[in-house]
Amino acid sequence: METHIGEFLRTRWIARGMSIRQVALYAGVSGSYLSLLERQIVGTNGPTPKFLKKLSKPLDVPYELPMKAAGHYDDFISGVETVPVSFLPLLRFALLDDQEQFAERIGLSVAELRDLEASTELTAETVSMIFNSLFAKHLAFKASEKEMFFSGATNI
Repeated sequence: METHIGEFLRTRWIARGMSIRQVALYAGVSGSYLSLLERQIVGTNGPTPKFLKKLSKPLDVPYELPMKAAGHYDDFISGVETVPVSFLPLLRFALLDDQEQFAERIGLSVAELRDLEASTELTAETVSMIFNSLFAKHLAFKASEKEMFFSGATNI
């Protein structure tokens, strides 16, 4: 992804329907620093990996993506547990999804999915996030099914 980190972050918080202040509060980071990042008015080093880690959860994005956008990916990937990325196309095929459908299903843009697929490996944390995205809806459906079943059983 050849996106500046500020552009990447802004795109994600807009996609999540959040304001810069909401992101800063949720992540526990400085809103003014986020604003500087967004406007590309930061020093040569940019945000630290620790700062980007704090942002990945409220932006609902795998940690790899902001790390790539900030230019920290190569240093980052060498120190974490990884999984070969080849499972993503297999998973997409098993779900009978095209790239756009699969990206929507896991809460990413098509460009972000392509960026992940272009990697040779993903962190175990990202794999977990993908599976949680896929099965959270299933679990919510199961919970609502149970609720309907039990509410119907009390009316008998």
